[in-house]
Formats: sequence, C-alpha cells, structure tokens
Amino acid sequence: MDRLLARLERRFGWLSLPNTAAWVVGVWAITFALTLAKPELPLAMYFDPALVLRGQVWRVISAFFIPSSGSVLFFIFMVSFNYWILSSLEEHWGSFKLGVYLTLGWGLCVAAGFILRMPITAAPMHLSLAMAFGILFPEAEIRLYFLIPVKAKWLALLDFGLMIYMYVLYDKLDGPVLDPLRVSFGATMIGFLLFFGGHLVGLLRGQAVVLRQQTERSRFAPEPERKVRSCVQCGKSDEDPDVDLRVCNCQEFCGGKATVYCLEHARSHNKH
Repeated sequence: MDRLLARLERRFGWLSLPNTAAWVVGVWAITFALTLAKPELPLAMYFDPALVLRGQVWRVISAFFIPSSGSVLFFIFMVSFNYWILSSLEEHWGSFKLGVYLTLGWGLCVAAGFILRMPITAAPMHLSLAMAFGILFPEAEIRLYFLIPVKAKWLALLDFGLMIYMYVLYDKLDGPVLDPLRVSFGATMIGFLLFFGGHLVGLLRGQAVVLRQQTERSRFAPEPERKVRSCVQCGKSDEDPDVDLRVCNCQEFCGGKATVYCLEHARSHNKH
C-alpha cells in the first residue's frame, strides 16, 4: 500500500489539499453552527442513495460532516480532539496520504450504500481516526476530556470495542445482517485495513519475535547462586544435609539481629 501511495503522490500530489486537518475541522464547525440555527439541517445532509440519484448529490459529501451531537461542550471537545489527531496524521503522512485515507474510507461507505441501496453514517469513519492515531503513535499520551491521561494504543482499542458494540452487537442481534450501521462499520474497516493491515501484521510479528526471544533467554539464563548459611560459632553450613540450622534474633545475645546457629549452638548460644 505504501508503494502504491508513493506512486500516486508523485503523479497526483498536486491534487492534495494543504492543511487538510484545518479544512475538515473548519467545515465541521460551520456545519455545527448552522445546525444550531436550523436543527432540521441534518435531514438535508444525511446520505441516502435514492435521494442522491434524484439529484441531491451534495449528500455524498455533506453526510460526512453531520455533527454527532447537539451539545456545544461535547462538540468543542470533539473538534479540538479530532483536529489534534488529524493534524498529527497530516504531519506524519502528508496532506496527500491523509486525503486518500479520508476519501477511501468514506468512498467505500458511499459505494456500499449505493450497492445495497441503504443510508450510510460517517460515525465509524470518525472513530477510525483515533484508531489510526493509536497505531502510528501508540505511546502518545492523550488527555481524555482534558483530564484523564490515556495512551493512544489503549484509546484505539477502546474505540474499536465501542464500534463493535455500537454497530455490530447493540440491539441488532435479532435484526438483519446488513443494516446501515453494520454496513458503515464494515466499509470503514475495509478502508482501515487497506491502510494498516501490513502495519498490524508487522506489529504482531514483532511481538511474537520478542516473546520468543524472552523465552529463549529464560531457558538459557544461569540459575541464581544459592546463598550458603553457616553457624556463626562452629561454621557448619547448610551444604551438609545433616546440619540443622536455626535463626535467632534475641535482643540480649544477638542484639535483635537475625543470627544463624546450628541446632546445638542455638540451644546454648547464651553461654558463648
């Protein structure tokens, strides 16, 4: 995939949109502001293939920017968080590759909607951004809700689990196999794996190598040296199987310090 993207960038890199992160977040902010003024606006934005074929082609793009919540506080958190993620991805990948990731993921969702003739949501695509960040920057620390420190790799796993619950399991076990939420999730995951499948395989192989090396090292590691104890009076040690050693820490004769005696001197050490 990386080689293909490199070739595409050499040929079509001029089509990339500089500051893609700022543009995406800016459109989200404008859409949210318009939604506050006209709460019915999302009805004119969601993706429905039947309506698109009737001439409402803007729904192909506008559905990606439908706000996920009407809460101003939540939207501020979501926008700032997504801007940080998108700008980090853009800095790491470049504008062209980020644009391809967004276009491919959402394009697969739209294609699935047309093929199966059902509406599609962009919510799984939005959640996949945190998963992409977690794979590229697993040890980065994120302040969840500006307070809770969480490593990016754990947040990526949390987002994946949330998507499985919301779009595959929750309230859908008795429903049709192909419903809009499941199709949106499936199409998003196809795009995600096209980008990160090789990276994930490499990570798993690396972990397998590390575990194998740790196992081999533990097999050939030298056994720790056994500490020999001996009586402080006669010098008899526990290397002799017939010697029975005792430890005394009396205050009067041993000063409270643990002292080793053979059984004979343990009984009579107050006479030495």
